Amino acid sequence: MSEFEVAGGGYVDPHHHPTHEFYYVTSGRGLMTIGDETREIGQGDLVHIPPDAIHSLRPVSDHAAIHCFCFAVGVPDAGPVNYTEH
Repeated sequence: MSEFEVAGGGYVDPHHHPTHEFYYVTSGRGLMTIGDETREIGQGDLVHIPPDAIHSLRPVSDHAAIHCFCFAVGVPDAGPVNYTEH
């Protein structure tokens, strides 16, 4: 589990994990891309990212951040995952 912020003008590079991942937006708005689909997300939204799905996130504004709480759910045989590396 982790809590993170993407600053206005920032970007979470496309990456993937061998686990289910969930983002809960605690404040702000962003554009979440999972695979080749992009949707706007905002406070109160819960986003599910399936295992191995390439995903990225950026705020909708260069002047306002998006804050999220993130947690992952393992899958059998996924092995250890280092979420600090992409």
